[in-house]
Amino acid sequence: MADRRTSNNSRSTWIMMRPGSSDAGNSGSDDDTEAPRGAARRAFRHSDATSGPAEAFLRAYNRGELMHIRHPIMLGGEGLHDEEANSNDDIEFHGLYSDEHSDADMHIGMDILAETDLVHSEDNEDESDENDEGSDQTDEDTPSWHISETSWPAAPSGRRAKMQIRSKNKRDRQLFIPQYLEKTAYGALYQRWLAKRQEDAGGDASHTGQKSSANGTTNQVAPDAFFQTLVQETWPHYCTPVPTESSLTGLRLGYRLGLGNQMQTESSHLPASTTATQRPQVPPAVQQTLLEHDERPKQRDAEHEAGESQALQLPSEWSEARAVPNLEVGADGVTVKYVGPGQRDTDAAMVLANASIPARVGVYYFEVHVVSRGQCGYIGVGLSRAGLSSARLPGWDPGSWGYHGDDGHGFAGAGSGTQYGPRYTTGDTAGCGLDFAARRIFFTHNGLFLGYAFDTIDTSKKLFPTVGMRTPGEHVIANFGRKPFVFDIAAFVDAAQERVLGTVRAAPLQRLLPSRTQMGSGQLAAVLAQRERIDVSKEATASTSDAALGIVLQHLLHGEYYATARALLENAAGREPNAQLAEVLQALAQQDKQRVARQRICRLVAGGEIDRALGLLQEEHPRVLEDETLVFQLRCRQFIELVRAASGLHIADCVPSDDGTALSDVMDVDDAQPPAVLSLAAVTSAPAAARCTRFGQLHSVDGMDSGQLVRALLEYGRQLQADYGSSPDPVIREGLVHTFSLLAYADPAHSPVRALLDPGACRPLARLVEMAMAAAENPPRMSALECIYRQSAALLNELSARGNGAAALLSPERDFLAGAYETDNDVKAHGGKMGRIFETHERLPSREENRFLPPVVSFEDFVERKTAHQQLAFTEFTGDLKKSPSDSRSYRLIRLHNGLVAMVVHDEEESKACASLDVNVGSLADPFELQGLAHFCEHLLFMGTKKYPAENEYNAYLSAHGGYANAYTDLEDTCYFFEVTYDALEGALDRFSQFFIDPLFTADCTDREVRAVDSEHKKNIQNDMWRKYQLEKELSSPQHPFSMFATGSQDTLSGAAQRLGVDLRERLLDFHAKYYSADIMRLVVVGRDSLDQLTEWVVSRFSGIRSKGMTKPLFKGHPLTPREMGTLIRMQSIREKRSLDLIFSMPDMKPYFGTKPTHYLGSLLGHEGRGSILSLLRKRGWATSLVAGRSPTSAEGFDMFKVSVSLTESGLDHYEDVIRAIFAYIQLLRAQPPQKWFHDELRRIGEIEYRFMEKFEAVALASRLANVMQNRYLTPSRILSDEVIFDEFDSDLIEWVQGFLAPDNVRIMLAARELPVEFDRTEPHYGIKYRVDPIPEQLKQDIRGKLVFDELQLPEPNRFIPDNLEVKYTKQKDRMPAEAPTLLKLTEGLELWFKPDDRFFLPRGNVRLLLETPRAYESPLNSVLNQLFVMIIKDSLTEITYDAEIAGLWFEIRSTVEGILVHIDGFNDKLMRLLRTLVETLRTFRVDATQFEVFSHEVRKKLDNARHAEPHSHVQTNTGFMNQAVMWRYMDKLAAFELVTQERLQLFINTLFDQTRLQMLVLGNFDEQDALDASDMVKSLLNCQPLPEYARRVSRATLHDPGVFVHHDRMPEDGNLNSCVDLSVFTGLMADRRNRVLLDLVSLIMKEPFFDQLRTKEQLGYITYSTERKYTGGYMSLCLLVQSESNPSYVRMRIEKFIRGFRQRLVDMSESSFAGYVNSLRVNLEERLKNMFEESGRLWRAINMGFYEFDRIPTDISTLMQLTQADVVAFWDKFVNRDTASEYKALAATIWSTKITQPTEAQLEQYPACVIALAGCLEHDGAVGLSYEDISSFVHKELPSISAGDSTARAEEEALEALLAKYLGKVNGDDEQVAKALAKIRDAASYVRTAISMAREYAEQQQQQQQKPAMVNGQQDVEQAKHANGLFNIGAVKSHGGDWVFREAARFKSTLRQSGAPVPTRPLVPKY
Repeated sequence: MADRRTSNNSRSTWIMMRPGSSDAGNSGSDDDTEAPRGAARRAFRHSDATSGPAEAFLRAYNRGELMHIRHPIMLGGEGLHDEEANSNDDIEFHGLYSDEHSDADMHIGMDILAETDLVHSEDNEDESDENDEGSDQTDEDTPSWHISETSWPAAPSGRRAKMQIRSKNKRDRQLFIPQYLEKTAYGALYQRWLAKRQEDAGGDASHTGQKSSANGTTNQVAPDAFFQTLVQETWPHYCTPVPTESSLTGLRLGYRLGLGNQMQTESSHLPASTTATQRPQVPPAVQQTLLEHDERPKQRDAEHEAGESQALQLPSEWSEARAVPNLEVGADGVTVKYVGPGQRDTDAAMVLANASIPARVGVYYFEVHVVSRGQCGYIGVGLSRAGLSSARLPGWDPGSWGYHGDDGHGFAGAGSGTQYGPRYTTGDTAGCGLDFAARRIFFTHNGLFLGYAFDTIDTSKKLFPTVGMRTPGEHVIANFGRKPFVFDIAAFVDAAQERVLGTVRAAPLQRLLPSRTQMGSGQLAAVLAQRERIDVSKEATASTSDAALGIVLQHLLHGEYYATARALLENAAGREPNAQLAEVLQALAQQDKQRVARQRICRLVAGGEIDRALGLLQEEHPRVLEDETLVFQLRCRQFIELVRAASGLHIADCVPSDDGTALSDVMDVDDAQPPAVLSLAAVTSAPAAARCTRFGQLHSVDGMDSGQLVRALLEYGRQLQADYGSSPDPVIREGLVHTFSLLAYADPAHSPVRALLDPGACRPLARLVEMAMAAAENPPRMSALECIYRQSAALLNELSARGNGAAALLSPERDFLAGAYETDNDVKAHGGKMGRIFETHERLPSREENRFLPPVVSFEDFVERKTAHQQLAFTEFTGDLKKSPSDSRSYRLIRLHNGLVAMVVHDEEESKACASLDVNVGSLADPFELQGLAHFCEHLLFMGTKKYPAENEYNAYLSAHGGYANAYTDLEDTCYFFEVTYDALEGALDRFSQFFIDPLFTADCTDREVRAVDSEHKKNIQNDMWRKYQLEKELSSPQHPFSMFATGSQDTLSGAAQRLGVDLRERLLDFHAKYYSADIMRLVVVGRDSLDQLTEWVVSRFSGIRSKGMTKPLFKGHPLTPREMGTLIRMQSIREKRSLDLIFSMPDMKPYFGTKPTHYLGSLLGHEGRGSILSLLRKRGWATSLVAGRSPTSAEGFDMFKVSVSLTESGLDHYEDVIRAIFAYIQLLRAQPPQKWFHDELRRIGEIEYRFMEKFEAVALASRLANVMQNRYLTPSRILSDEVIFDEFDSDLIEWVQGFLAPDNVRIMLAARELPVEFDRTEPHYGIKYRVDPIPEQLKQDIRGKLVFDELQLPEPNRFIPDNLEVKYTKQKDRMPAEAPTLLKLTEGLELWFKPDDRFFLPRGNVRLLLETPRAYESPLNSVLNQLFVMIIKDSLTEITYDAEIAGLWFEIRSTVEGILVHIDGFNDKLMRLLRTLVETLRTFRVDATQFEVFSHEVRKKLDNARHAEPHSHVQTNTGFMNQAVMWRYMDKLAAFELVTQERLQLFINTLFDQTRLQMLVLGNFDEQDALDASDMVKSLLNCQPLPEYARRVSRATLHDPGVFVHHDRMPEDGNLNSCVDLSVFTGLMADRRNRVLLDLVSLIMKEPFFDQLRTKEQLGYITYSTERKYTGGYMSLCLLVQSESNPSYVRMRIEKFIRGFRQRLVDMSESSFAGYVNSLRVNLEERLKNMFEESGRLWRAINMGFYEFDRIPTDISTLMQLTQADVVAFWDKFVNRDTASEYKALAATIWSTKITQPTEAQLEQYPACVIALAGCLEHDGAVGLSYEDISSFVHKELPSISAGDSTARAEEEALEALLAKYLGKVNGDDEQVAKALAKIRDAASYVRTAISMAREYAEQQQQQQQKPAMVNGQQDVEQAKHANGLFNIGAVKSHGGDWVFREAARFKSTLRQSGAPVPTRPLVPKY
């Protein structure tokens, strides 16, 4: 059951707001502070967030009645009658208040204690207690109040504080409590209560508890009984039931009195009325304002209260009255058992609940848990009307609806049902719900929503929950809401509410409000003129809805939000000049001025400058002065302020000092001051004067001497006496005497009336003035918006009470206030403007909630150990880790005492060591206001630690030892890992561990790394994978953190921090401190060292990580609630790509690691064999691929199952049919029990895979295991085998999970570049265009109904599972594996190599077969045909080969330059059978028309998508094109694609293998005869002529001439912001082994410094790296690549700057550093092969390249060990150093973003690179306006005149300002844009600064030396170069710096020479 409406109503109340803040004098500044008057003017508000109960009592009292409001008073958490409250004599004030509310009542208590000498000591309780202990004084004689104030934990709505006032004697309490009551709003009630008691007692004062004091006054000392009565009489009305903490929102003020045994038991009633004299004196204007704001008739109040108090009667148990034979209802009322014979249908029986379902609940729901299904499981759950036969099951008769467990059918008033949901049995839970708004009945199964079963239910007739049974043994238990439901009913109700609210929101505004034509300017003016001083006669806005705008404006003006109203008007009217707008804005400015004046007046009053305030009131608000009572109070206060000044008093005088004395006791007093002046007679005996009518004359007393003060005081007092001395009002006369009583004492500061001098008394007076000013203006009682809100609430209440289901689901408070931003897609783009807190679980789910849930893993099998050397304690797992029999590594699982769990792995064959640490917190933990913070933390963690402060220390160490580091941030994990040479592991671990102990997060690194995160995000903006992922998140539940933007950007990090006014670094430190706990970290270390040594290092290094407990947040709910399901999302893709995704919501699947139900289902739905979904879709030409399984976007607490389909163009048109086919297969699965044989097959394959598992990369092993170990349910014995090993078959679990694949539990995403819809939404971070609609109704009905596709069937048994797993070779001691394979045959048509498995000894094989045919790549057309042929052939083979892939056989068919490559890897038993199938299909293939249509589009799509590649991909393609002799680019292939036809393709296939050469490598568990037989089989199947040796197409490279050549290209599409530079410096021919090793060494040394300088320090771009390239038969090159938002000219100059400076680094390198690099390269070369695939790859490269250099590694190592540091420097000077290289060769491939201005050829010739770079940097920062000529003039003329002097920084600043001055002299644009540009340029990280620095260097060089003639292809003479190379003739230009710049890569390539064919390094002699 879900009754949202009732719970909301029970907290809604009319309540009085506290009038103003605690200090009205400090409410804002004089000029621009904007503050609403709300509290002062609108005394009442309809809200949950109400003020304290004191104001409510005042309001009730003022109206002459005690109103029972539904707002709880929290009495110490439990009320007055808890034991703790009665155990002491303390009084405590508990307050929870926000910035809008004060703790005034608390301060009242403080003031009373200060005034009446009741405070014994302050803030020194301990000392006071000690003094009391040893004191002989009695309680009656010693004041003993002790005051303390403490803070409570923060709450959502504000801070919580507690003030405790403690007293140990009764007299103090008797003095304090009455005064407290009198000074607060309780005073009136207390007086009334006393009067009532006295009246009842016949005037006996003693009975009422009054007694006389020594001075004759009456002290009221009977508060105990008053509070007793107050609680007894009113508490039941305030909280029924007692409120929980979560229900107490807004301002709550509770009073807790520990009255001990003085509590009286008698009860009294508060009187219904009281006299006016007993009421507090409130100024009439204020009183009138308060009363005007709530004039509802008392009758309506009474009706409202009656309605509120009437509780809904809901079904809560089964009705005994409706019980029937054959059923037994248990004593608990919810248990039902079948006790009948159960032989026939007539033996059925059903029982109804004890109450019908009221419509006003909106949605009703209950569940039935099946304890036992009995014999047949004939159990039905549903709803029924009263009066039906009880000998039936739900749904059998009209007026009854049911869902039956025996067959899963739904019944609607008939004996035969229809298929609806899954069967339910023992342990299952079936739920039934009624949606009154939709008039539909729905059911659930084990928490899964099964969809609506029955429509158009007549909800006007009573319906009862019901359950029925029919066979013995059936036993169920109902849950009517007493316990949490299995189904997430809250999410369902949210979705239902959103649906109804969506209907409201979708209503056209024109139907609700007058249109623009209907509402004239006069009406708008009337709206705006509701404030008196706004008088407009014409329309002031161009809004499309003037009425809506007018309502909002009126609301803003009503609340005095003038600045906001002004901004709204300006935005609505636009930037066009508008006289009417100007008039309105002027009026607004006047109103704002008046607001500031009111604030100023209030501050003057609060500060005691009363006369000045009165003067301003007379000028600005003369109507306020008509309130004589208020004026009198103000003038009395002015007199008191004069007395304070004349007595030499200051504020501090009334505050006791630490020693208890008043400060005035130690201050000097003016002895000359005549004491007689301060007498009462001096004032009262003065002659009468005329009434004062002019204020403001007495501006200040600060400059007066004592005489002037006395005269001013006398004059003011006489005037006061003259004006009010004869007043008929007794209150005024009494107040005057009270005021003048100060003069009755020589020293008023120490007199009994000294309380009058308290300056704090000005504050409440200021609040009264503020309220009076507001009341005097006579504003509307409430704004139109508030009126609409109130009317909506009242209307919905009435409709709900009358049974309207839709009204019951709406709540104005939630839907239109609290949820306003929550449902707005734009909230996520606000960068944290709106906060959001996601709910978390306090505990893990239990088996009671989910019977399939396994237990959480414990550490019981861990025993205490100590490390071998340092004797450090840890625990070790002593059980069996069950590693694979083929695994040669050793493992140890340990747990440190800080909670960190680690796996250490010993591998004696491993040349590399590595570590990975997984922190179990990721982007889900991001604060909503700083999205991307977890990812940002990952970036910044590597930037220095306390022990190693240098920011690149870690990376430099790894690079020097042949390693690298990386990290990634996932939803719930942040994984850090590194790799290094085995002998450098200890140092790497020491550095690595410090990141989790003492990271620095320096401010400088923080600022720079934000740009790196931003750059990473921007590189993904054009990536469809990232775009789709973000849209999935964007459209998930906003109540779940999955909905946030995970990557982060400059806007969501530094931008959001700036908007919020927070320090990003501080928030980062908080994030790290909060979440990075050792308890949620999992570490894996792999190395060659022993397990003991690895353990020693781990324990010693990582025990220092702090343990903070399980800090990982476990979030409630699911990203996909019912509100998100049932939708169709269509998005626009960037690439020519069509995809369909069906996403099903599931609970967390990680606990079921053993059975792997999602793997089972994914294997069936994603099967590609005959009868599969994909087979059907391919045959119909609708799809090319299908993947099904658990989504990688899952995390603990939730999961998703995804079916992803790659659609063809026809498939896009038939996407609904594709969906039908998928659901038809799901129905096929659900129609029969889970298939045990299929599960056993998967289990068998997994066992074989694990038994003969191959070794893979150590760093991959480490990162995988670290992540796997985070599964809290995974037992240690399953850590190593988790991914492949299955447990026993569990049919119930699989069926339960299968139930989530339901039509009503799916969300559909359709993506394509062109869709026939209008996209109406835009995702904020990626700019994705999309729209969201409900799933089409017909499609929805179809997938709920029966679907039949004859082609679909379950898969057949897998015939490729290996049977023979015998290993032919065994490992022989002291025998090393052979380095080279054996050449078995070498003929004109065949080259056969063979190598047995003498290294791994596994039943596996690897075969590579190259079918060399020159036709395959002889032209762009043939290249396209070959690519299309390979794609079609792979598709045709799918049905045959899919089983082979499942059984461990992997294959690839790939088109190459030489022909077609066939590659097979896996278990050798049936490998050759697969090879035969592949070759046979290749030779005999016939093209199908459907396949041609589908895949010709696919090839075209792939070629077209190449346009949208990242800039770094484009430049690498261009570089490869200019370095390879034959290579066809995507644009070449696109140009030829028009010639592709089916006939041409078939002809190409028929003749492709006419002349073929076979190059073949057979490796593995084979013998020579197997290899020979395989080659014979291939030759026989192909039946082709041998290809002559001279006709072979071998790889050749281009040969570059000396010089610098720069290619300029433009990005082919507009969306990318990045450009890229790829600089290649050529370093000799690849055949030169010595230079090859030197290049490898130089590249290793350069890698980290290049990245550190250009990526980390300069932040040029996220993608930055250096590497080496080697072209077969051609040159090698040192490659440096940077992708950046800056212009390529600037980036290239920064790269060249780095190269120029790097030589010195090589020279200065220490011997030890050089030796370290040499050792690192040696270790890299010595790295051992890990599996057969790696070995095959190494051998094949040697064969296919044509050098047959099988001994390359030992040869290179031998060469390396002979090199010296001088050799490296000489290599650098010979090839890389442009100043010394005699034949310097370089090729720079650049690509320019369309967002950047690209220089023309003429500009390249005319201006130096520094000018072009500087212009680009200015453009990047938004400074557009300076031409190249302007910048050139600045560089050549102005820069040389700026001398660096002693300070380079100062000279650079001067240069920057000079450039900016030049810029400001040129710009004519918008001032705002100019200001932004200047701010960016002046930023310390601006590229412009660096560009100016480079320009200065250029200018200085120009002055110092003459530029040398540039080398052009080895020739000095330019004219000679023209003719020799024709570069000018192909459009190339020679730049100002001497480089050749060209745009046509193909024409440039035509000028280059080609290398010859590779020459073998050994004789090729075949064995046969």
